[in-house]
Formats: sequence, C-alpha cells, structure tokens
Amino acid sequence: MNAPIRFNKPCAAILAAEQIIFCVGQEEERIARFHEYADVLDIPIKPLVGSYKGQEEHSFLIDAAYYPHIAAWIKDEESILLLGHRLRKNGATRKASLYFVDSGETVPLGAFGGVDRDTALASDAWTHDPQNGGYFLAA
Repeated sequence: MNAPIRFNKPCAAILAAEQIIFCVGQEEERIARFHEYADVLDIPIKPLVGSYKGQEEHSFLIDAAYYPHIAAWIKDEESILLLGHRLRKNGATRKASLYFVDSGETVPLGAFGGVDRDTALASDAWTHDPQNGGYFLAA
C-alpha cells in the first residue's frame, strides 16, 4: 500500500454526485496496488473499461462517499466522471459531469446511460462494464 490516505474535502460537485468513474493510471502494477488498497479499506469498486479522448483505459466505479479515500490515487489524472442520482425511478440514466482534478472545474455532460456497442465505440468517450456487457455514454 504505497499511496497515503488523503482525506481531501470534496467540492460541492463531488458531494452532489452519487457515483464516480475514475482511473488511477494505466500501469498494471499501480492498478494492482489500487485493488489491494481498496480491498484493505473495504471500498467496493467495480472495474470498468472505457475510452477518454479516444484512449482505451482501465477505470473504476465507486460510490462518491469514498472520494476522500481515493483522492490521492487520482491526483495525476486530468478528470473524473461524476454521476448523479438516477434521472427516472427504475431508470439507469444519470446526470453526468466531468470534474477536472487540477482546476476543480466541473463541465456538465448531460445524461449518462446505456447504448449499444457500436454507438459507444463510435464515440471517443465511452464506458463498458465487462461484468454485465453494457456500454454507456454521456450525451
């Protein structure tokens, strides 16, 4: 466990989010260390695969309440994806915003929801859940 626990005070956008999608870098060793870290702290993480600016990457989904525990892991990332509460009862669509780590700027992206594989892969920013096979976009 090489990364320190850093309890940053989350900004209003993070406090308003329900879930966060983020990367901890793309080096296999760092990803493995993050898995260990989350396991030790009993942080439920969901591994995902995604694309950001056309670059495929390993990413994770967590409840936003765990942000203070992962803040140190994302300090070198450009941005994280903030997902709000479901827009409809029984629906999978959520309000999405991109939070830029360095500046604290938040950019609304619209609704984040399921799409077919071809639609997702035609975009330069998508998320794939390998556990259920779903593809997602913010638009």
